[in-house]
Amino acid sequence: MLFEKMEKIACDTTIKATSKSINQTQRNALNAELTKALLDMLVKNADNDNGVYLVSDYVSVGQIDSKTIEFAIDNEKVGIIPVKISISIPNFDTDLDLYARVDEYQETLNEKALKLAEKEKEKALKIKADQERREKQKALREQAEKGTE
Repeated sequence: MLFEKMEKIACDTTIKATSKSINQTQRNALNAELTKALLDMLVKNADNDNGVYLVSDYVSVGQIDSKTIEFAIDNEKVGIIPVKISISIPNFDTDLDLYARVDEYQETLNEKALKLAEKEKEKALKIKADQERREKQKALREQAEKGTE
């Protein structure tokens, strides 16, 4: 349903826009339509309790405003964990290159993973050096104790 709604928007010739954005009234309506379509996709055949859909024993979801869906995840240890998904139609970006933005994000994730791996390696080296230092100190103490006997 969500993707069909997006296809409909792609072919809609009645959308009014300036060079920077879609008309605010239409943008609000599109946000509401897309939010509802996303909610419908997420809940499918879930039980509806007055607008709150029970998707499992521990997860419920509902639309809390025209552009926001909120999940309540019931964690046995910490309680309710709220998760929100908001639909937004920002100003136009005529240079939008989704592939480049995804690649950039993946590159950022890879860089973070490399930094984390380097930190873990440094930490392991420090632990090893500390263990060696302690072993040397222990050996020196034992040697000193033998020398005093």
